[in-house]
Parts: sequence; C-alpha cells; structure tokens
Amino acid sequence: VSAFEIEFNDVIAYDSEIHTVPRPIYISNWAKHQIANTYVALKSGRVVGYGVLRPSDVGYKMQPLYADDPKIAKALFCTLASHIPAGQVVNFTHPVGNEQANAFVVGNKLTSLLSMTRVYTKWNIPVDIKRVYSLSTTEYGII
Repeated sequence: VSAFEIEFNDVIAYDSEIHTVPRPIYISNWAKHQIANTYVALKSGRVVGYGVLRPSDVGYKMQPLYADDPKIAKALFCTLASHIPAGQVVNFTHPVGNEQANAFVVGNKLTSLLSMTRVYTKWNIPVDIKRVYSLSTTEYGII
C-alpha cells in the first residue's frame, strides 16, 4: 500500500527496528516528500517491509528497501520500479552481506557502482542485514 494510506509511525518503528538508530525526522522527510513514491508491505496489519523511490540528479534512488523476506522485497522492488520511466537508471545501494540483495542486482542487470562492507571501530551494532536490500542514510557509517 502507499505509505500515505497508513499510520506512518508504524513505518518509523519498523525502520528503527532494522536500522537500530531511531531517525523519525530523516525518514519522514525522505519517505513522505511530495516527490517520493513510498510503499509499505503489511501482513495482518503489521509492517513487514517498505521502500522509497525518489528522483535524483541522475535517474532515481530506491532507498531504503527493507523487507522481512525475499518475496516481500521483490514485490516492493517491482512496485517501486514500475514508477521508473523507461531508459532511466536506478541507484540501489545494497549491502554486500545480503545475498538476496546481490541477486536483485544481478537479476535486474543493475550496474554496481559502489561496494559497501560494514566497518566499525568500537563495537558491532547488530543489524539483521538479511532484511536490508537497499539502504538510505545521510551517513553510510551508521549501518
């Protein structure tokens, strides 16, 4: 469903659960912007995934794309991709540690421009990387 049809606080709670750092202002401004296409997957009324597509300087950004399993991620990916005009590129910032996200890149013939690996110096912040298909952050060091 469109994010504009549900209680957005549920999306913020889901984002915080995966991202581990609450960021309600950032994600609200990013996902609810008038140029954003934001979709949410629900199961029994509970958020089980969401994704945002926005135009960028070159093509479109599909960031974030979080989902509880690959089928949900694929459904969100396809719904978001349907809003990309023919011939446009998509920026899909996926973590290399998620094999299903890597399969999305290969299966959709996306070109890899940047490879990202989690790096930390003090302690590991546990993140369920299998639920992160594409990330959106102002600081790539957060996740």
